[in-house]
Amino acid sequence: MSLRRMNIESDILTKSSEVDELLILKCFSKFHKTRALSDFKERQKIKNYVATVYRQTPAEFKFHFRLLPSTFEFLLMQLPPAETVVGRTPIAIDRRLLLTLWVLANEKETFRSVTERFGVSESSAHRIFTSTVDAIHDLRHKYIVWPQGTLCPDLGSIPNTF
Repeated sequence: MSLRRMNIESDILTKSSEVDELLILKCFSKFHKTRALSDFKERQKIKNYVATVYRQTPAEFKFHFRLLPSTFEFLLMQLPPAETVVGRTPIAIDRRLLLTLWVLANEKETFRSVTERFGVSESSAHRIFTSTVDAIHDLRHKYIVWPQGTLCPDLGSIPNTF
């Protein structure tokens, strides 16, 4: 075999392997994008879930959120307004609190299913949850206090039965 023929065959093999690699990458990226988009389009979101929550009886509300609607309203009044993120539509504080209470009350539910229920992205649901829990945590000094003075029981009167 001549040197020139070996170089030509080598060039053809190199070019064909490059073409094969490009075709494989193109097919893979096309499949990957199509798959991701199709999965996203298949997700069904519950429309107007928050509106259905407000139509629930107090017993149904307590069953789903583990507190009475009056306690929810009280807590809603205590929370500070949500901070706005530039470029995003602000999410109402009642929807934020409902999302957080839902996650706390239904511990086995994933953020993916929570997003379908409340119509937000997974990252937004996580951000809402953490910021609302932090806001509730900041209220602890207002409602959880140690008894002082005459309200403090005499420690000697507590039986030592441990």
